[in-house]
Amino acid sequence: MLDIYAGENALKTIKEQGFKQELFTSMLGASGGPKWFPL
Repeated sequence: MLDIYAGENALKTIKEQGFKQELFTSMLGASGGPKWFPL
């Protein structure tokens, strides 16, 4: 399961354009959890 927390503008953009890599400049994750992000 993936939980996405986004502001109003970000959520609108994702709904209109889809969840595309080009839309993001950074990705944040819990420090104690997903260590596979940088792999």
